[in-house]
Amino acid sequence: MRRLVIIVAALLCSVAAHSQVEPRLYIIDSGVNLVNTTAGPNYASGPHADCNGHGTTVGQIARDYGAGPIISVRVFDCSGGGYDASITAALQWVIADHNPANGPAAVLMAMGGPGEVPAWIALIDEAAQDGLAVIVPSGHGPDWTFFQKLARSETAIVVGGVIGTAPLWYGNFGPQIDIYASATAYGWQGTSMSAAVVAGKVIGLLRQMPWAPPAHLRTVLVDSATPTLSPVPPGTTDRIVLAPNR
Repeated sequence: MRRLVIIVAALLCSVAAHSQVEPRLYIIDSGVNLVNTTAGPNYASGPHADCNGHGTTVGQIARDYGAGPIISVRVFDCSGGGYDASITAALQWVIADHNPANGPAAVLMAMGGPGEVPAWIALIDEAAQDGLAVIVPSGHGPDWTFFQKLARSETAIVVGGVIGTAPLWYGNFGPQIDIYASATAYGWQGTSMSAAVVAGKVIGLLRQMPWAPPAHLRTVLVDSATPTLSPVPPGTTDRIVLAPNR
């Protein structure tokens, strides 16, 4: 009995210690020029600093909605261009760098493009198995059949865009979308901004439930959202993230 009490006490201490670790957000993008950001590898031409603005913008939006420490992995250059191989390498690095013992984390990949890269889907699945929630935008196109490469993943949290409570007119729709969020911030518009909103919300949830698996985070996120999307595109959820965590 005494040994059981010691083991339980040790486990409780471990959980308490881990719950005090600030959740981190990996951002795979054009770089992030914000304080409290750690520079990871740079897979694009030029210096690691963000000379495009996209990565810094989604990073700030994520911060507005609850994100704290950021780890930036640069895959896009000053023009916003990059290569599939760079994104594959970035995902591999994030999975290798993530150590659950160092606290919870999530990944924001606010990027798009039509088609499918099977290696990315496999890596997102691997990340989810490792406890990393991966948040991606639904992308832009006429319907769900045009979902961008990352949004084809079944384990990623896929985010559609709204203006107010109306779906972004050029955004994808369909059953693959888990939730909607605001698509406009800091002069930018698109589902990348929406994904950043949800990334911030996910980090806020990880503060409350540090070891919740990605599937549970998605369920809590969707259940706590408001069913206010209007009009609702065919086969699409009506759930919108509105209020920040802070």
